[in-house]
Amino acid sequence: MGALVFAVGIVFLVIGRAELFNENFFDPATKAVDQSGSWMLSSLLRLWIITLVLNLVGGVLFAVVFSVDGVLSSGSAGALSTVAKELAHRGTVTTFASAIGGRS
Repeated sequence: MGALVFAVGIVFLVIGRAELFNENFFDPATKAVDQSGSWMLSSLLRLWIITLVLNLVGGVLFAVVFSVDGVLSSGSAGALSTVAKELAHRGTVTTFASAIGGRS
């Protein structure tokens, strides 16, 4: 269901001039393309690198929080382990196609 409404959500974000959790990349990319003679690649690259690093830091923080004993219910560890094993044994094409389809 999420994959079906994602495109509609992006349209609402752009039309409503809202941003996603970290940054709306449409605005800086449009500005870079719009300026003739200058693509502002260094500014765009810096924005993307900072966002990547902060997303990775946020992911590590979530992992630390969820690894504290008692945060997740007792059956969660087994379910997460099963999902992780299934995802690890998928092929590259299957992983890529499921990412496009919005499925895990």
